[in-house]
Amino acid sequence: MASIDMSARSPARATAGSAGQRDGDTGVITSLRRETTGLILEHLGDTRLRELRAQGEVMDEDHMVAHALDLIARAQALEVP
Repeated sequence: MASIDMSARSPARATAGSAGQRDGDTGVITSLRRETTGLILEHLGDTRLRELRAQGEVMDEDHMVAHALDLIARAQALEVP
């Protein structure tokens, strides 16, 4: 039976862990989040983005789930078969 070297970092752990910080890189998730925020800001504008963030901050979990399910249903209704 082959042994597994548990001391080696997996690619997923290296991306999510401190490797990005060690290299001075912000990491994939942070980079994607910044890029996405920039696109949303460009499309919606600062005022609308702040309004939507404020709405999201006051939602409880049940409301968040219901809202997400509603958006998924609407997106699925728009899909072309």
